[in-house]
Amino acid sequence: MVQRNHKRVNLCPDDIIRCPNNMKTNNEKHILAAKKLIDIIPRLMQFIVAVLKSQPSLLPMTHYRILRILQKSPMSLSDLARKLMISKASLSETIQLLIEKGWIERMPHEKDARKFILRTSQAGQEQILQVDGEVVQVVSEKLKLLTPEEIESFMNGFQVVDQVLQSGERNFQE
Repeated sequence: MVQRNHKRVNLCPDDIIRCPNNMKTNNEKHILAAKKLIDIIPRLMQFIVAVLKSQPSLLPMTHYRILRILQKSPMSLSDLARKLMISKASLSETIQLLIEKGWIERMPHEKDARKFILRTSQAGQEQILQVDGEVVQVVSEKLKLLTPEEIESFMNGFQVVDQVLQSGERNFQE
């Protein structure tokens, strides 16, 4: 349900996929797309976590997320905690473990000698590649159920989602 001009509009709450394509406004379409995205992302993350748990040799999802974030952009512990939306105290123990395993390196901060920058080490990069390989293998098996046209549509859809999320990241960082 969406409040619009003090009227409630039912937007197919039971199953977003089966909503009619002849929605009257773009706003309703945007709301449906947002609901679908919010529905799919947690399920996708649960699927990836299940793949990681099914392979005891792979690292936990939290470690994987940290390594991926630091691979993309080395940062301080404070910035990483902010990005993960957890306290520095909660993150410190995990970071120490990842440093001990050799997956993260602690580098001196260029401007502030009291701070340090965390980055993914070569061993951490290898862990990311191993996890990515396992997840890609499992997901690609699932995607074999799709026709070539569905795969192309799937890829185009994810390209659009990626663009939207990237623009959203820029808006929140400004």
